[in-house]
Amino acid sequence: MSLPFCFNISPGFSKISFGLIFLLFNITLFPYNIIKIDSLNRKLASATHDTERVKLMNELGKQYRIEGQPDSSLAINKRALSLARQTGYKKGIAMCLNSIGVAYYSKGDLTSALHYYIDAFKINEEIKDRFGIGKAHNNIGLIYLDMQEYDRALDNFQKAVVFFREVSDEINVAATLTNIASIYKMKQNLDSALAGYFEALRILEGQTSYYQLVSVLDNIANVLLLKDDYSAAIKYASRALKLIDKFNIETGRSSILVFLAQCYQKLGDLDKSIAYAKQALHCAQETEAIEDVYFSADRLYTVFKQRGDYANALKYLEISRAAKDSIFTDQKKKELQGIHYAFEIEKKQKEIKLLEKEKELSEESSRNQHMFLVTFVIAFILAGSLAGVIFRGYRNENRIHIRLEEQIKERTAELEKAKLKAEESDRLKSTLLANMSHEFRTPLNGILGSANILIEQAEDPLTHRLCTGIVNSSMRLFITLEDILTITELEGKAYTIKSEPVDLSSEIEELSRKLYHSINPKNVTLHFSCDEKIVVDANHELIRKAFKKIIDNAFKYTHQGAVTISIKSEDVSGVKYAVIRINDTGIGINTEDYQKIFEPFRQISEGFGRSYEGSGLGLPIAKRIIEMSGGTIHVESTPGKGSDFYIRLPISDVPEVALCRVTGEVIPPLDSVIKRFGGKPCLLLIEDNEPNIMFVEILLSEYFDFDHARNGVDAIAKIKQKQYHLILIDINLGTGIDGIETRRRIIEIEAYKNIPIAAMTGYTLTAEREDILDSGFQFFIAKPFKKEKLLRLVAEMLDTHIKDKT
Repeated sequence: MSLPFCFNISPGFSKISFGLIFLLFNITLFPYNIIKIDSLNRKLASATHDTERVKLMNELGKQYRIEGQPDSSLAINKRALSLARQTGYKKGIAMCLNSIGVAYYSKGDLTSALHYYIDAFKINEEIKDRFGIGKAHNNIGLIYLDMQEYDRALDNFQKAVVFFREVSDEINVAATLTNIASIYKMKQNLDSALAGYFEALRILEGQTSYYQLVSVLDNIANVLLLKDDYSAAIKYASRALKLIDKFNIETGRSSILVFLAQCYQKLGDLDKSIAYAKQALHCAQETEAIEDVYFSADRLYTVFKQRGDYANALKYLEISRAAKDSIFTDQKKKELQGIHYAFEIEKKQKEIKLLEKEKELSEESSRNQHMFLVTFVIAFILAGSLAGVIFRGYRNENRIHIRLEEQIKERTAELEKAKLKAEESDRLKSTLLANMSHEFRTPLNGILGSANILIEQAEDPLTHRLCTGIVNSSMRLFITLEDILTITELEGKAYTIKSEPVDLSSEIEELSRKLYHSINPKNVTLHFSCDEKIVVDANHELIRKAFKKIIDNAFKYTHQGAVTISIKSEDVSGVKYAVIRINDTGIGINTEDYQKIFEPFRQISEGFGRSYEGSGLGLPIAKRIIEMSGGTIHVESTPGKGSDFYIRLPISDVPEVALCRVTGEVIPPLDSVIKRFGGKPCLLLIEDNEPNIMFVEILLSEYFDFDHARNGVDAIAKIKQKQYHLILIDINLGTGIDGIETRRRIIEIEAYKNIPIAAMTGYTLTAEREDILDSGFQFFIAKPFKKEKLLRLVAEMLDTHIKDKT
């Protein structure tokens, strides 16, 4: 027996595809029609042959499963299996193993289901039942699909198709092809998904499996929607709707109507979108399908909002919220009913045990006493039992409520503990990330700083070469660390980004040219084109990082030819988007690897012999940032010819003055700022790490009267004895007060209220950086830093100091 195979975008129709195809497969895979349980029991009672009894028991188990009683189904199917094994009925054994697997599947026990499906496969292989082998492969594939092991699922589905074709079972061929297409759809291989659905459609058009045909048409429409081919999506969804109307299929109509409303909204035809959504809502309300009411009302809300009709938008928003609340309430009621049902079963089992004990006592008494006395005792026991039952009847309702309240309290307490545990886990994770950032960045700053100074001073080639190796290795370690921390931070539950208007066209142009000149790839040229200035709402630092990863990736895998970057705007249903295409003539990517390149720590070339270095985090980081900015990214590629990355971001409409600066304010060179100052400024570094003190002192002692303190207390003492013009503070100072508290105490001194103070730290996670700046620091520099960045920082600080004085 096959289970449902459809994975639709349509919110409601996925469920009819699931339920109706489930029923369809039950009908097609067994020689019996579904009949009532009492009729099956009568046939079973009169059956004389064991083979017939096995079949009837198996069918009875299936009927219990359809009625929503998987435990009863399991019990009967296991009895049938035992009888089939006793009689050596191999085909019956395989049939029962399969049914037991289905029962476990319906209970959500995938491991047990897989075990029984594999046993069914072995028996079918032994008796050479080609259809049974195909069915087993299909069911095993469905288990792996639920486990998200897509490659294993795909392998089993492909094998199932071969066996179903051997026995000319077109219906199951179409069903399994749909399973295969659904996997391709989930892996974003939309062309392969469409090919599979269309082949299934070709088979079904000559059959009478209308439920299955509707489901395939719905899937085709959804894939076409993903490909932005809205007109074609409407065509196939309309065909599905006609079949639903023609054959009076009661469920699924409203979800198809919602889907059509969505497509017309995408095309900008809001009148048709509203018409279909209203039909969907009316249909959902008539059938009392609360979830469909929610989806159709929500669609009407978005369409009216887009049109600017806020009165109607509010009206349908209220309907959708009411439906959503009702769904939540129904779920809670079902949970309470489940608890009540379990309690009742437990109570009945205890009563049965009590009666059995009473019966044993009664029998023991009957062996030792006169008949009259026995009769009297039995009557007394029965009267006592009856009185007990009556008495318990009065107390049952109260007990149930008390028990339910106790279980709800216990569950609430468990949830509270789980919540506290999750919060503690998040806190420990944040602490670990912060410590990792600080404990790696601080020593790396000393290593890189010292190595760069040695490179500048090295006179012999060997020393220069060794120091260059230290710098390159340290930078590789730093980039890997930075990527790990970034992807971990972006995937955090509570992580949010602060957006601002960014001149994307200027930003990408500047970034691409800088990267090209810094990498300086041989035999590769850079082409950039943009028709107009395009502004998006994004976090300036993060969106720059995202495009740096993508463009750097293009150069990395391109050895000759060109990297071409183009930016244009497009209008989709009244919404303007920036479309950025990054094309390269590099090694290319196989279709089956499209999804892999966006998975963290994955590379196309893996293992000891991989062709390219790297952590495999660049593109996953870029994808996460783009999606958090409201955009999308996808790739199209041909192995050996190159790749196209398409990024789409919503365009912002903001005044010119609100734009985030791309290059920042121009800061004069440090020499000229010191000349304006008129003398040698005094600078205090508060730092507890010796290599960092030495590195900063070597860089700055030429320009400043340089002092350092190893902790906050020593720093306060020095400040009271001498006037400093600039102060650099490490945040983690080991023992004693930290950098934030040190700054607070410094600015309490009258002479230091307006002195520029910079945080120089390894705490660089977004939340940490915001906390540090919010605490009052005017300037921030992250470790490790290069000489040029530090000199630029102190030049900006001194320039600020001069302007404040004047």
